[in-house]
Amino acid sequence: MDSDELKFLLVDAQSGNKNSYKKFYDKVLPIIIYIVNAKVFNPDDRNDVVQDALLGIHKSLQSFDSSRDPLPWVKTITNYKIIDYIRKISKKNEHETLTPEGDVTIYGLSANSSIEDLRILGRLPESLRKPLMLAKLEGYSTTEIAGMMNIKENAVRTRISRAMKKLKKLLESDEEI
Repeated sequence: MDSDELKFLLVDAQSGNKNSYKKFYDKVLPIIIYIVNAKVFNPDDRNDVVQDALLGIHKSLQSFDSSRDPLPWVKTITNYKIIDYIRKISKKNEHETLTPEGDVTIYGLSANSSIEDLRILGRLPESLRKPLMLAKLEGYSTTEIAGMMNIKENAVRTRISRAMKKLKKLLESDEEI
């Protein structure tokens, strides 16, 4: 790929030329996809990371220094978006682990836990317990849960997050007894 051509397109796009912006976009998209595919292992998340990188490039368009090569700039923005993604999933999954049998556990509880161990879930309100169990123990997606419960996907995610926080507090208070 010709760096000078990319630079010309990017500088032209900075001045408002939509055709140059489209051509620049078309030329860097395969590069971004290649980088993301090499570093993001979950195929379901790759498109989101690519979109985040493209949005980052769009937002940073006016700050591009035309005396520099645009390819490292594009790669850097893409890599930062990958790092953001990794941080996001690391934070989201820090309370979940995978057992050797492939079961997901939440703070040590899984679908195969004993009834005594699962009783703590009964202390959660139904509105929080149901989406948590459907998502984390039974493996349903937020879209599927939203359909089952007749609520929005965002509400499902919020309820799961609140349930996780409450469950953590309940488990911590039980350990003190």
